[in-house]
Amino acid sequence: MVSILHALRAPVGNGRDVGRKAEQIDHLFGILKPKILIFDEFHNALRGRSRDVEAVLAFLRRIGRQFDVSQVLIGEVAVFDLVNATSEMVSRFDLLAVPRWHYGDEFLTLLDSLEGALPLARCSDLFDEKLARKIFQLSEGLIGEIIAIVTTAAAAAARCGTERITMAALTSCATFGVDAPPGAGAWRSDRLGLCHRSPRAIPGRRSGSVARVH
Repeated sequence: MVSILHALRAPVGNGRDVGRKAEQIDHLFGILKPKILIFDEFHNALRGRSRDVEAVLAFLRRIGRQFDVSQVLIGEVAVFDLVNATSEMVSRFDLLAVPRWHYGDEFLTLLDSLEGALPLARCSDLFDEKLARKIFQLSEGLIGEIIAIVTTAAAAAARCGTERITMAALTSCATFGVDAPPGAGAWRSDRLGLCHRSPRAIPGRRSGSVARVH
């Protein structure tokens, strides 16, 4: 609920009053009338106590019924396993595999965006053919691996003073392994999207992390 309120840029108090937050979301949904909600990394919501997980699923069922809003759950295979094992949920979602990135203009644009967010003093030109191909080869087209490789190489560049990502830094990632952030290893498995069936679902697209809604 807090994540939804943050996404809507609504004020969030420090209290743990779940009921109050639910009322706030209901009020905002009534005004904004959203047609689709996309929950990325949804597997993280399944790591709590069983009653907390059930509360999350009950919330999804309620907002789908009350506001006729479609939901897209994106995450690891554990999301599919849970939904498939819940009779009330399995009939509500369609399974879509989230494709890996392909080498091309969109991938180069992604690298350019990532470079723009790096706190390095010099340009790395990650969209350069050799560097881009190396990152693509190491990542196998998985977005989590792409980010882990770039951030690890950037950290190495900052430590050694070059202030730019070089082929040598990327080769080191391949030789010694990527020091990926916690949870990044899960990206080695293909991700999937579960799309809520609703007559109001609208088309959506995003390579790498968002499944198409139909």
